[in-house]
Amino acid sequence: MNIEHETIAKDLLQRALDRTDEPARAASVLMSAAAAILQRHFGEEAAIELMQHGLDTAGAEWRRGQLN
Repeated sequence: MNIEHETIAKDLLQRALDRTDEPARAASVLMSAAAAILQRHFGEEAAIELMQHGLDTAGAEWRRGQLN
């Protein structure tokens, strides 16, 4: 992730946390936004595949981090 992406991600994260009552709701809002972006650009089926791949990748990275 480059500096621009990190800055945008941090901004979106903070906005979601500030505007919701709980972290799970903030994550849900961000996931919904990501799905909408992908669906607009790639269509529904591809968006689902891309979201699944992203979740699988993030989960694998998180699990690796927990082992260290």
